[in-house]
Amino acid sequence: AVRDLVSAGIDISDGLVADIGHLLETGKLGANLNLDRLPLSSALLELHDLETARELALTAGDDYELCLTVTPANSALFEQHLQALDCAFTCIGTIESEPGMRCVDASGKIHCYAAGGHQHFR
Repeated sequence: AVRDLVSAGIDISDGLVADIGHLLETGKLGANLNLDRLPLSSALLELHDLETARELALTAGDDYELCLTVTPANSALFEQHLQALDCAFTCIGTIESEPGMRCVDASGKIHCYAAGGHQHFR
């Protein structure tokens, strides 16, 4: 339903930071991730404080979700298609030309997380 609107995509089974990192390396790009937009389950927040929950959401693997990028021109139509399918989605950030990943909270503070994730070839 959205494949013609998506400019890039990857599953995040190895961890969000690690897998977005693969997309960024390929295009020599950067990302600005809004930490306050990360979808954190109530179960995760019951077990961990906010910072630990964020770190796990960003670095732990086996989420089996998709991370898709969409151009601003396709954004509204992309959202309409997913809503029509009753498919949950969350915009967590933007892809930028400045290399590197920036994980930023609402106060503007940048947080650093190791790429982590599952390593296939150790």
